[in-house]
Amino acid sequence: MGWRCVVCMEEQPPSAACRDCGCASSLSSGGGPPSLLSLVSSLLHSPPDPTRGLSFLAAHGLGSEALLQAAVDGAGAPRVGAGSPPVRARAGAPPCAPAPRFGLAPPPRVGVAFDERMCGHGCAASAERPDRLRAAAGVLAGLGLLQACVRLGVPEPAPGAPLLSGADVGRACGAAHGAALAGWERDAGGLAEGALAAAPCGDVDLTRGTPLAARLAVAAVCEGVRAAARGVVDRALCLVRPPGHHASAERSGGFCVLNNVGAAVRGALEEERLSRVMVVDLDVHHGNGTEALFEGDGRVLTFSLHRYDGGAFYPGTGHPGVGGAAGAGAGLAVSVGVDGSWHGDAEVAAVVERLLAPLARAFDPELVVVSLGLDGGRGDPIGDWDVTPAGFALAVHALCALGAPVVVALEGGYHLRAVSASLSAVARVLLGEAPEPLSAGEVGVPVLPERAVLEGGDAGVYYGSPESDAPPDVKAAAAADRAHAHRLLEAGRKWRAALGGTANGAAPPHPGRAMGPRPAALAAIAATQAALKASGRWPGLF
Repeated sequence: MGWRCVVCMEEQPPSAACRDCGCASSLSSGGGPPSLLSLVSSLLHSPPDPTRGLSFLAAHGLGSEALLQAAVDGAGAPRVGAGSPPVRARAGAPPCAPAPRFGLAPPPRVGVAFDERMCGHGCAASAERPDRLRAAAGVLAGLGLLQACVRLGVPEPAPGAPLLSGADVGRACGAAHGAALAGWERDAGGLAEGALAAAPCGDVDLTRGTPLAARLAVAAVCEGVRAAARGVVDRALCLVRPPGHHASAERSGGFCVLNNVGAAVRGALEEERLSRVMVVDLDVHHGNGTEALFEGDGRVLTFSLHRYDGGAFYPGTGHPGVGGAAGAGAGLAVSVGVDGSWHGDAEVAAVVERLLAPLARAFDPELVVVSLGLDGGRGDPIGDWDVTPAGFALAVHALCALGAPVVVALEGGYHLRAVSASLSAVARVLLGEAPEPLSAGEVGVPVLPERAVLEGGDAGVYYGSPESDAPPDVKAAAAADRAHAHRLLEAGRKWRAALGGTANGAAPPHPGRAMGPRPAALAAIAATQAALKASGRWPGLF
């Protein structure tokens, strides 16, 4: 046997990389075509050029489902959970150990929860489409970040049992909503493959794969929280859809079927007997469902940074201040609702420094769960904010610095490149890297190899683009919902006008960015600080 590159199949001397294609070499005795798993393993363990590796896979007809599932399932990553023997936590090290320095400390052990079947919910006519998850997971794999994590097994539903039932699902919804979900499951079973219908409860699209996807999303976040709370991993990243933070115990809504984070946190409170859990929502929309689930619960601090516009921005809730009931839950529902568009990294940094970090240190959580909505990212057609990957990474890094286990669950975000870039930045922080300086994010959203992991369509075209070369799914979105499409068209026109013909498709910074946080953000911070002071729960903090 000799050394043979598993990508180009050329004979090689023993070395770290192929002299012909640049990819990692592997010992191979056969002369036939390489297997998918060996390709993924070779390309993704130590990829000197992720773009080349993913392009090679695409050129050989390896579709996104096979690539992503093989990358997460295999490539040498161990798997825990869902019946596998538990992995003991690192002895003598606190959860969320700091980033390694000079080899003196091991890196954090990070779990990833993902199941391709969550892409069975929705279709191209919906902004919350399956390619959101495919693109994000594919780029994470292409950059070698998924392979640096431990895979957390997503528990399978019990055979023959209703999908939208069970303990985890029950923690996210009341009896009336549970009955409505049972009706959803019956309705979904009668839909043709690819057909899209309006769900009878809440503004959510219903497809044949919705019940299974919703069940897997809840199960994945619950598994990530369990693993982190029990010390199996230090941190966890849950790549899930449909999102969940708008769903309450009474209804679904805003693309959300079940409150994934709410169910997981309730499970941790019951199973692990935790007394202090912090839920941080970074979606551009107020996390109204999550806040409602924990109203009055003195064990849970909810914190939401979002766009408010005086109540005119969906869902119309979340004015700056402190909500929640009196008594045990007083002062624990923190809402930073900011008016206006174009808010970006400077505003995020100000909220982290003046509100989030002081509150988190004072609360001293045993567990932190982040609802990572990325629709506030630069270029998103719905959020119309300007947060870069570095801005999201900064917020998550501040939470990792607390020393508690951190679980990140995906929520919104509808620009494929922006979502992929921001998730990559957050994953690096979870793995122990320091975030990029905010100034580095001013260059714009980097060009990532998302085309190679998507089956058709140009992910670089913004939803609602008026250009004639828009992909078919964008045109279908406009035809499916004229009112929604009009909103996206306007955002697309505004964004393309701001691009100014830049080479990499990134918008120039807003003219006011260099001046620091904008007045609307400072006003929201001041109003929230005043409400926190008036609540009496945080004496001397502000």
